[in-house]
Amino acid sequence: MGAFAEQPLRRGEWVGPYLGTLATPEETMARYNCTNVLSASLRADYLFRLDDERSIDAQNSTHFSRYFNHAQHGNLEVVVRAEEQRVDFYAARDIAAGEELTFDYGVRYWLWRGQPAAGSDTRNFSDPRFRELAVRETLTLTGDVEAELTLLHPPPVGTVLPLVPLTAVELQAALVLPEAESCAALLRCLDYFGAAPRSKEGVQAIRFGVGVEARQEPLLDARDNHAVLQEAATACIVQAILDPNDASGASGRDFAAWLAANGAELELIRRWRGRVPRFSSVQHDVTALAAYLLWKNPGAHLVSAPLTKAGCDALIATAARGCDEECLGDVVATLEQHAPREHVSDLLAILQLWYTLGDGCTVISHNPPKLAGAIPQHLRAIWDRVPLLVEFGFL
Repeated sequence: MGAFAEQPLRRGEWVGPYLGTLATPEETMARYNCTNVLSASLRADYLFRLDDERSIDAQNSTHFSRYFNHAQHGNLEVVVRAEEQRVDFYAARDIAAGEELTFDYGVRYWLWRGQPAAGSDTRNFSDPRFRELAVRETLTLTGDVEAELTLLHPPPVGTVLPLVPLTAVELQAALVLPEAESCAALLRCLDYFGAAPRSKEGVQAIRFGVGVEARQEPLLDARDNHAVLQEAATACIVQAILDPNDASGASGRDFAAWLAANGAELELIRRWRGRVPRFSSVQHDVTALAAYLLWKNPGAHLVSAPLTKAGCDALIATAARGCDEECLGDVVATLEQHAPREHVSDLLAILQLWYTLGDGCTVISHNPPKLAGAIPQHLRAIWDRVPLLVEFGFL
């Protein structure tokens, strides 16, 4: 199947337009029953991209332009007029009657389709020099605004990637780290959102929210001003991440209210973690911390029978010794004598989640690329694409 010149064509002569159905990425994904643009592109062999918002799909077209085949040095020149939503073909050189009409489909087309037909192209699209471009294209078309290359150039095995809080629960986990680590995590959050302190006429200015219209204030030393960093990071996450479908903003206000109501307890946890070394496991860590919180802040934990300092110290000492699971269960049972069982269970669960997120994640393999630990969403979005990249032959 191809298209051929019925009569001679002179160089520069208009040959015809590319005709088909104008479609947005969303319409293309719906038409081909795909969840991302890359998958749709693989199924739509006749999709001609105008720009990021529009393509022409000639899948069902009967126009001769649908039958132009690929050639690296084709005899047709393509002119894309995105604003006019139009693609035109011109003769790139003099063309004889009966000669097949061809044009270069471009690198982008062949990145996911293997090699062109024999004799039509001298480029080897499996060559490593195309690999980085392929991954960039894949990550971009499957959802990333800015494709990251951590799959191509991963950090050394054993590298710990620290927490960058971008969601409500990740922000909570950052706020219960020891204060210096908490400040560092909050600065990483602000840097991600473009709100980190920047020098402005010799004085650092911090932005409370996303975008140029967000409130800005001077900040003398970001590293020593945890309260300001917390407020700024909260503003960014509430505005950009928490619940973009909640037009009323109630969920954002609820989260900000939760932070305000629990500020004293978050400070208690930061102080605890700054003073107390880590125990043999996260489970031992959180059990000891729960005992401390029930003693120190009984009103927030529905404590009915006050826990004495001596009793608290004994429970913490037991957890610190690295006791076995059964012994640790006895500590939890003792805590349940002072506060409702369900509350103790929920407290241990949230503390364990915060500790795990705060510990970051670790690179454990390059082949295949693999992380261990609590993987935050901005990394999971990239590293979880490994099966897709393997399917398309990039990894």
